[in-house]
Amino acid sequence: MSLTRSVVENAVNWNYKDLFITAVLGRLEMSLQKIPELYQDERFEFAYSMLEVGVNHLAVFCYTPPIDLSLVKAAESGESEEYILAMSMQQAAMQKVVDEFMQKTNFVPSVPDPEFILTLEGGFKSYEIRTYEMAVAIAEDISEEVEKVHGSLGYANFLKIYKGLPFMESIRTAEQKFGLQGKLW
Repeated sequence: MSLTRSVVENAVNWNYKDLFITAVLGRLEMSLQKIPELYQDERFEFAYSMLEVGVNHLAVFCYTPPIDLSLVKAAESGESEEYILAMSMQQAAMQKVVDEFMQKTNFVPSVPDPEFILTLEGGFKSYEIRTYEMAVAIAEDISEEVEKVHGSLGYANFLKIYKGLPFMESIRTAEQKFGLQGKLW
C-alpha cells in the first residue's frame, strides 16, 4: 500500500494503512512559548525547541489517543512558512485536536503550495512510514496493539529529540507510559 494524499479546504491529508497525517500551512499570530499556557490538560506534553536556525518548533505529544503534533514558526517576522503537522492512528481524534489548536492559537490557514506538500511528504516516506511498519512488526512480535506500540515509539522519539532524554531513558519512560514495560527493548 502506498501513501495517499488529499487536500480538503486548507488541510493536506495523507494516509498510509492505519496511519493518518494532516498538515495545515498558515500564519500563527501567537508565540509558540505561550501555547502551553492555553492547555491545562494532562493529555498533552509540550517541548519547545529550535532544531534549525531561524525556525522555532513546538512539539506536542497527546497521550489519549496517541497524537504527535508539531507547530512550526519562523523566528523572523514577515513572510514565513508556518504550519501545524499531526500524526495519529485515530483520524477523527487527531482532526479534533488540530482544530482545537487552530482555534486556541488563532491560526489562520492558507492554501498549501506544492513545494510545502512535497517537502513534508518526502519526510513521511523516509521516516514516519518506516516507524509505522516497525510498530506493526513489534506489535505482532509482542502481541500488543499497533496503536499502543506506535504511540510508545512516537513518545520515545519526542522524549529523546525534544526533551533531550538519553536513548534508553526515553525508551523506558515510553514503555512505562504505554504499559509496555520491558517489551520494546
